[in-house]
Amino acid sequence: MGWLKVFLLQSISSPVLGNILQQSKVKDGIRYIKILGVPCEAVYMFIRFLYSSCYEEDEMKKFVLHLMVLSHAYSVPSLKRICIDFLEQDYLTRENVIDVLQLARSCNAPRLSFICVRMVVKDLKTISSTEGWKVMKRANPALEQELVESVVEADSRKQERMRKIEERKVYLQLYEAMEALLHICRDGCRTIGP
Repeated sequence: MGWLKVFLLQSISSPVLGNILQQSKVKDGIRYIKILGVPCEAVYMFIRFLYSSCYEEDEMKKFVLHLMVLSHAYSVPSLKRICIDFLEQDYLTRENVIDVLQLARSCNAPRLSFICVRMVVKDLKTISSTEGWKVMKRANPALEQELVESVVEADSRKQERMRKIEERKVYLQLYEAMEALLHICRDGCRTIGP
């Protein structure tokens, strides 16, 4: 009966985990599953969150990337939102932005992905010298190309904005000059200020 409660709770919190539990083998009256690829502390936090919707902020700092993967893999949207918010507000640095970007894309987090790309565009020089960039360059050259193109596109937009600002300045100066000429011709004014 005890595992039935766990199963029902897990099914409600994570339909994927509930399915896995239902199909798992029973050993000594207990159902066991293996969650590989993440530290056991992250799994503990994940299960604790499923039971209580609680987490410790210090632990979240340590395991947020692992929890993001677990929340995506086991379909726990409430934890995924918490992880995304934490990453967007507290965790993103020049050193980890490439890793977080790749994780955001893998875990279908478009806003986090956008924030990462924007950070890369603002500081490509520093970020391109990080270890994450070097690894990404070898493993995913298409992403590197895409990021470089984003930087070029942002630079083009900036230059276009600057050109339009300069045009407006010229038009304003021409307008003021025409107004001054009209004033001279119409009113015969001989003293006009700058």
